[in-house]
Amino acid sequence: MNTGAARQASRRFGALLMLFALLSTGVAVAASPSKGKRVQRDKACTMVTERQVEKAFGSPVAEGVEQTVVLSCTYLVGVDPNQPPGGSFATQQLFPSILNTTDTAKQAVADSHAIDLIAEDDLREVEGVGRRAYFNATHGRIVVQATKKFAFVLIWSPESVDGRITKKQEKQLIKLAKDVVKRAPR
Repeated sequence: MNTGAARQASRRFGALLMLFALLSTGVAVAASPSKGKRVQRDKACTMVTERQVEKAFGSPVAEGVEQTVVLSCTYLVGVDPNQPPGGSFATQQLFPSILNTTDTAKQAVADSHAIDLIAEDDLREVEGVGRRAYFNATHGRIVVQATKKFAFVLIWSPESVDGRITKKQEKQLIKLAKDVVKRAPR
């Protein structure tokens, strides 16, 4: 291989690496909102930051993975998320959503509650979070009607013997939910 061709191949490879680095940085920034910014409808990764998840449930926290069809974002927590004290944290836009056939956020939360009641899950109402919120202790999730037009779910799935969350973790979910309500789309 002559030095001219080698130099050209090296430049192409360097340019490709630079392009990859720029694109990777752009994706990471898009998936990591800064605290205080408005939640973007249909972008579940804008509900919380990796730092907020880390503060609530431990570190390290992997960058959120957005699932655009189901409007969810999943963060893996811990050195090994499949071993205690690791786990996974997820956000999901409940309303509006193509997966939800209701006409309002209020009805979407009511339907979710009804399904959880039928499943005989351990449920309790949560005061002071949005227009209505309930906590499902069986599945470690809080379901919230933030506004007339926006509802969401936050889920903590710890790797533990029984898979149930602690009172401290429940409080952290509620704290995160209050922050999402403050920044919810109007």
